[in-house]
Amino acid sequence: MSALWIVTLICVLSVRVESSCMMSMPDPNGDGCSYKGHHIAPGDTYRDMDACMSCNCGKDSSMQCCGFGHQAGVFAIPDSCYMLKDGCSFKIVSAHNHLEPCDTTLVG
Repeated sequence: MSALWIVTLICVLSVRVESSCMMSMPDPNGDGCSYKGHHIAPGDTYRDMDACMSCNCGKDSSMQCCGFGHQAGVFAIPDSCYMLKDGCSFKIVSAHNHLEPCDTTLVG
C-alpha cells in the first residue's frame, strides 16, 4: 500500500476531525518537492513537527501535505472542555479541572 493511501486513511480515521490538506501539481522537472525550504525526494515523506504537517512527495513530484494531531482539521470543543496541547498531540480535558478528561463528543 502506498504511503499516500496510508496518510489518507489516517486522516479519514482521525477522531471526528475534518482533515485539512493541501496539494501541489506535478513538477515537470520531477526532481522532488519542497516544503518550507526542505527538499523531499520523490516517493518520500517529510513530517514537520513544529507545524504538525506531514508531506508526501509523489513519484511525479506532486505533493500532498496534511495536518496531524491538533492540526488535523477544524473541530469544536464544548465550553465545558479545554484542549491541552503537547507538541502535535492533544488531550481534551475538563475546563474546570485539567486533570480530569472531558466526557463529551467532539463535533467537527
